[in-house]
Amino acid sequence: NDIARREQWDVKYIFNTWDSNLVLLKQGKLDIVLDVSYLEEREAFLTFNSVPIIESWLQVFTTRTTSLNAIYDLNNKKIAVLKGSRQEYYLKEELQPWFNLDFSVHSYPDYPSSTSALKAGEVDLIIATRFFYFTLSPNDDIIPTPIVFSPTNVYFAFPKTPDNPLIPVIDKHITRMKNSTRSVYY
Repeated sequence: NDIARREQWDVKYIFNTWDSNLVLLKQGKLDIVLDVSYLEEREAFLTFNSVPIIESWLQVFTTRTTSLNAIYDLNNKKIAVLKGSRQEYYLKEELQPWFNLDFSVHSYPDYPSSTSALKAGEVDLIIATRFFYFTLSPNDDIIPTPIVFSPTNVYFAFPKTPDNPLIPVIDKHITRMKNSTRSVYY
């Protein structure tokens, strides 16, 4: 919002599922998608800005009645993730083969549906970015566990076009904001 105000951009927010927004971005129907982790296969159809916005990681969330303390506790579990997310890719392509774990991955279009699945006992846990915790209500029975992995930088993503004029503008403002402790960034 700060960048849009300074650049006099008229921003229209599109609220959709994660996977749908990536498809719309790929089709050039969106200009920017926020909070996107770099994955090599995404680079085939997206362009990322150069200056990372923030660092994130994946974390395991479960109910108060389930005890999970280590990666190996994921064995034989049903795991909820966002469809098309970095966590879906990471679990299937990296974590499972690296640790030789046997678990099933269940993809959901959004956090409310994965949260409902966890509360209904359809899955044992949710793997999401660290920011997922802030989407929960204070009296929610879902809690973070000490299991965290896969730190990564988060970027803005753009359709794959040559020399997108928005990218240097975004990078300039992110750099400015990160270099001023009095900026809206902080």
